[in-house]
Amino acid sequence: MRLQKNAPTQVSSKDHTARIGIIDDDPIAAGCMRARLLQKFSPCSVTVYDEPVVTPTLDVYFVDNDFNGQRMATQLLREIRELNPNALVVAMSSTLEQPTLLALMNGGCNAVYDKNQPHDCDAVFEVIENYLSVLQRLRAGHTRNPFSGVVLSLRELLHEWNSRLSKNSL
Repeated sequence: MRLQKNAPTQVSSKDHTARIGIIDDDPIAAGCMRARLLQKFSPCSVTVYDEPVVTPTLDVYFVDNDFNGQRMATQLLREIRELNPNALVVAMSSTLEQPTLLALMNGGCNAVYDKNQPHDCDAVFEVIENYLSVLQRLRAGHTRNPFSGVVLSLRELLHEWNSRLSKNSL
């Protein structure tokens, strides 16, 4: 896989601009999605890749499934998860069969967008909005890693559970 010539360069954590990539060889679908993303999530950076390429510098990936008759979404998802495991991944296609959809969901795909229903993307945009909100707070230093809260909650739960067990055994 090759990197698109105008791919975004590595951005420091001090840059709070959302970086979104659309990996799709359909210029009309990619252009429409790019326009909608720029309108909804301004300011943001949206790069369109017309070949199945993955760059690790993006926050959100829109991944098409069909590239000249080749099903690529699951392979692209695996590459994204290897390079950028915390990125948000949205599969977008008009040709997602159930086995592919299951493989994408099991592989860590965060949302699915049906190109046949272009006006039904509110749910996908809500997922992106929530993700970018957390990401912005992390980059601005206003919150700790969201997973640390989960770890602390589990630690507190285990401590409470152990306390109850020790009281019951007395």
